[in-house]
Amino acid sequence: MDSVSSVSQHASAVELYEGELFVLLPCEFPTFELDSPTVVWSRSDLSPPTVHQLQGDELKDPNQRYSGRTSMKTDALETGDLSLNLTNLHLSDSATYTCSVTSFRLRDVPLQVKEPFPSWATALLVLLVLLDTVEALQALFSTLVFSPEGWSTGTVQAPAVS
Repeated sequence: MDSVSSVSQHASAVELYEGELFVLLPCEFPTFELDSPTVVWSRSDLSPPTVHQLQGDELKDPNQRYSGRTSMKTDALETGDLSLNLTNLHLSDSATYTCSVTSFRLRDVPLQVKEPFPSWATALLVLLVLLDTVEALQALFSTLVFSPEGWSTGTVQAPAVS
């Protein structure tokens, strides 16, 4: 069992936007080799630190801010897929989550929840691109001159007034 206690996996940060429906924080471990394993997802910066705890078929009391927002597959303890499904993401969910089984710390998963790019900013960018395009077209057409010989570039001469 000593080889199991040294298992440690580190993930690169998971980045999502606030308001997204869910994120699946990955964690795998052969829990079927253990007697009565307890799976705990936690955040060390919270009190209490438990985000989700599964012991047998029971979900133990998580931190109140995660109430009703976490789940794991129903066969997690049989398959070893201990991934945590976190729903209705908030900016305050940004943290490092730790997956542990019984007394083995398995994996730290950094999660970064960002503010979504505001729709007004997208509209502003589109408007700026369009204005830039219009100015470029105006500059191009202001130099085109039509004469009996055809189109050419140059300046438009106003007819002389007598």
